[in-house]
Amino acid sequence: MPCFMKVKIRSRVLRALLMPVFVTLSATVFSAPLMCLYFGMNSLVAPLTNLLALWSVTVSFVGGIFLSILGFVSVPLAGALGKVLHLLYVWLRWVTQAFSSVFCAAVYRQTPLVLVWSYLTYVLTATAILKKVKWF
Repeated sequence: MPCFMKVKIRSRVLRALLMPVFVTLSATVFSAPLMCLYFGMNSLVAPLTNLLALWSVTVSFVGGIFLSILGFVSVPLAGALGKVLHLLYVWLRWVTQAFSSVFCAAVYRQTPLVLVWSYLTYVLTATAILKKVKWF
C-alpha cells in the first residue's frame, strides 16, 4: 500500500473539506497527460473549477435520481423541485464559463516540451507511488 494511503483523517469536518481536493488532484494527475496527448492542451484552472463544481454535479446527479422516482408519485412536486435543482445547473454553467475565459486558463501543446513535461510528471508520480517514496 502506498504511504500516502496510510494517512487517516479523524475529523469529519476536515475530511469533508479535503475529500473534494483529493478527488480533484487524483483526477488531474491521471488525466493531464491524456488531455495533452489527445486534445493538445492542459487546463490550469481545472483543479479550482472542479473544487467549485464537484459538489453541484454530485447533488444534481443524486437529485435527478430522486426526482425521477418522485415523478412516479407526483409530477407537479417533481417539477417544482426540478426548478430548484435547475439552479445547480445554472451555477455549473456560470463556473465553467467564468473560468474558461480566464487569461492563461490552459497550456497548449505548441512545443513538444509541454507534452514531455506532462508525461514526465506522470511517470514521476507513478514511480513515487509504486516505489513507496517516503516524501510522497
